Amino acid sequence: MPKPRLLIVDDERELRDVLHEFFEESGYDVIEAADGRIALELLENSQVDVAIVDIFMPGVDGLELLTVLRKRPASAKIVAISGGGETQSGDVPLQVARLLGAHATLEKPFDFEVLLSHVKHCLDA
Repeated sequence: MPKPRLLIVDDERELRDVLHEFFEESGYDVIEAADGRIALELLENSQVDVAIVDIFMPGVDGLELLTVLRKRPASAKIVAISGGGETQSGDVPLQVARLLGAHATLEKPFDFEVLLSHVKHCLDA
């Protein structure tokens, strides 16, 4: 049985590197992109099971990427992550991500085991 394939989309190189290693050690096949445009290019030739998508990135941001991915047939499950842009009313960007179809959301900084749990839940859904 093939390993589940994850796409990590975040403009923070250090976080992508750490998540890549963490998920590979957890038994996943991992690809990564520094922004939404690169992610869309990767997805032209690659199928993924779960995409971990940062909301705030230059160029094509996470909300725009989420909108495009949800329109595709058999699209990946999406875990949206965000570490900025919250307002007095709470984590508005993550609320918008849920409305756009994210299967799970997580605020940075997060516990990797919690993120792993969200990914496993997406794969089981």
